[in-house]
Amino acid sequence: SASDIHQALQPSFLNPSIVKVLHGADSDIPWLQRDFGLYVVHLWDTGRAARALNFPSASYAYLLQRYCLSHNKTTNDENLVANIVQNKQQ
Repeated sequence: SASDIHQALQPSFLNPSIVKVLHGADSDIPWLQRDFGLYVVHLWDTGRAARALNFPSASYAYLLQRYCLSHNKTTNDENLVANIVQNKQQ
């Protein structure tokens, strides 16, 4: 139920020491709030980061191809965030 989902996710979503990484969260956040009463604190949106940095594409596939060398999805996700942050700091 929506209440069960809320109870399971809300503690992590509200914890500012946990970075939540999403891609294209513009539509996800409103429906999480509307349908489940969930709020997200400390969110990193890779799509917004790509647009802010004026990349040729903000697609997740493009970012993986540009920044990640491994074919392992977990490693790709970790590399993607680290590399985008590093690129922004340069």
